[in-house]
Amino acid sequence: MDWNFEGKTVVVTGGSKGIGRAIVKQFVRYGARIVIADVAENGEEDAAQWVQAGRAVRFIQCDVSVPEEAESVIRKAELEFGGVDVLVNNAGIFPRADLLGTDEAFWDKVLGINLKGAYLMSQAAVPGMIQRGGGCMVNIGSLHARMGE
Repeated sequence: MDWNFEGKTVVVTGGSKGIGRAIVKQFVRYGARIVIADVAENGEEDAAQWVQAGRAVRFIQCDVSVPEEAESVIRKAELEFGGVDVLVNNAGIFPRADLLGTDEAFWDKVLGINLKGAYLMSQAAVPGMIQRGGGCMVNIGSLHARMGE
């Protein structure tokens, strides 16, 4: 498998911590230009460290469950790096609550980030991918999608 991502632009949602941060690190290692899209502010520090090391990394604070913010991330990636080649839908939350501790607002927040966010980011990225002749989307899920706890 060719792990050369030189000249490729990768958007990683939820890229400022955990699995997302590890994904960003690997794509940087293989030469990609990176957009870290995350609601957490610490992504700015990570991006600055990569930029100081000579890498093309940009942080955009974003709530993927908000259509305008998802679209803005893709537009900024296209303007700065010429397009999105790979979209990694990694943003997700797993707040712990039982059925009786879950109200509708809590439920909507989980679905908004974990499901709607991937939809909105994909919907924003696909037109540019089609226009440029292709691209790749990776949707990260949890084991909790297959079994409850």
